[in-house]
Amino acid sequence: MEPQVKEEILAFVKRSKSVILSVTDAKGAPMQKALSLLGNYEFVLYFTTTRTSAFCAQFSANKPVSAYLLYDDPDNLHPGQCNGLSLSGHVEAVTDRPTKERFWQDRFSRNYPNGVDDENYNLLRFVPKGGKYFRVASEGMFSTEFEL
Repeated sequence: MEPQVKEEILAFVKRSKSVILSVTDAKGAPMQKALSLLGNYEFVLYFTTTRTSAFCAQFSANKPVSAYLLYDDPDNLHPGQCNGLSLSGHVEAVTDRPTKERFWQDRFSRNYPNGVDDENYNLLRFVPKGGKYFRVASEGMFSTEFEL
């Protein structure tokens, strides 16, 4: 991937506020969930969901997961402009306390009253293997596929 394209994609990830995760359930049916994006390290994404949720139960060791980020902030885009990033990879639970503390937000207290140590507080890390990025703007459409 060209350095300027990588820089554009990572800037896009940094501006994104949410992610839609897709996984298949035990019967092979697709499931999606929108989650607040808590942060990233390059293409690795962090978010949280309740450990006991039905959606969380679908994440197993290296089960394929898709993450989609869409940036369509009308205050920062021109009419007709749209950006999107589709990533494929897997989700893993983050168990080390320092990382869980780094992503903790006060607003989580209503769902996790025991704070970072609440057994239901489940910080997740999405580790991508590759993806496709697109940008639609007045100058036309640009897209690129990449492996990580």
